[in-house]
Amino acid sequence: MRKDTGFVDFVNDLTKIINQTSIAVITTVPLTGQTGDISTTTIYTPSATGYFRVSVYMICTTAGGGTLSCTIGWSDSVGAKTISPASGVDLASTANGSTGISFIVSGIAAITYATAIAGKTGSPQYSLYVALEQLA
Repeated sequence: MRKDTGFVDFVNDLTKIINQTSIAVITTVPLTGQTGDISTTTIYTPSATGYFRVSVYMICTTAGGGTLSCTIGWSDSVGAKTISPASGVDLASTANGSTGISFIVSGIAAITYATAIAGKTGSPQYSLYVALEQLA
């Protein structure tokens, strides 16, 4: 029995095109050579309630000790929220990193990021990259 996948392939291609045209990169945060906590910092403040995708990439660039975390904050119709899209990074080795993506619905309030190093020892350094995209 022969299975014709032409129509399914067409729908998948069309979906990709629609998704590509309805997503806008709002901002990116490229931070290198970081040595400590980063206090809550605004990435973007929406002018209307919207759907957003937040991508986080963290990498240990100089070994030391401790565990790096990144928290994203926003407010929705119920109130303030936080999430950590990427798992913690052990700063004991430059081979360690983490990445993660979260979907949020934000109201007209700041979308933020912050980092913290728990149990810091030595002089670890890290890079943090955050991308915020608005979805249609």
